[in-house]
Amino acid sequence: MTGIGKLFVYLNLFVSVTLVIWATSLYANRLPYLNATTAEGQTVKGTLNRAQEEITDFTRRIAEISQMYGSRSDLLLNGEAYRQQRLDFYTTNLDQARNGNAVGGAVFREFELVGRVGPLINIGAAGTVSPDAKGRPLRGLKDIQADLDRSIRDAGNYRAAIFQARSDHQKTSTEIEDIDARTVAQRTILMNLTEEATYLGSLQVNWDEELRILTARQNQLERRLQSMP
Repeated sequence: MTGIGKLFVYLNLFVSVTLVIWATSLYANRLPYLNATTAEGQTVKGTLNRAQEEITDFTRRIAEISQMYGSRSDLLLNGEAYRQQRLDFYTTNLDQARNGNAVGGAVFREFELVGRVGPLINIGAAGTVSPDAKGRPLRGLKDIQADLDRSIRDAGNYRAAIFQARSDHQKTSTEIEDIDARTVAQRTILMNLTEEATYLGSLQVNWDEELRILTARQNQLERRLQSMP
């Protein structure tokens, strides 16, 4: 017998012994597939019966889970519809707050909070309108931003006008100071002329008096000359 033949013989022997051991183990530790009653009168559930009970229990659980899934699915759909309703409400109010309504204003209302955990506003009950300090409807952010831009632009124009007015005021102040200096100079000249006129007036009086005296002496001399033989 060749070596390969011996190998196959030993292999066959090993497999045969393994199968005998396995069959003996199954026979000695065989499982009760059906319900059985022991010598003490106790009922032992078979494997098939336990499997059937497990299948029944799993079927019941699957039905309960399916029912729970259906109810949760309905709640999810209702919650999604409610979320979309609130989203539309917030979108409309946010757009009105930003851009105002058709007449340029924005109607803001006070809503009460509902819910204990994470309270939300009750959009189903419209609250009172919140006016501004003068009792008028509130304006949208777009109009307020436009007014702010206009005010900033006007402030820039006013600032430029103020700078121009300051420049003109400075120029006018310089001209006034120059005119004041000229006025002081003219007053000084006028004072000097007045003093000169006063002085010349006194000289004129002296000259007139001397002329009167000389005229009188001349007349006296002429009369003497005429009286001489």
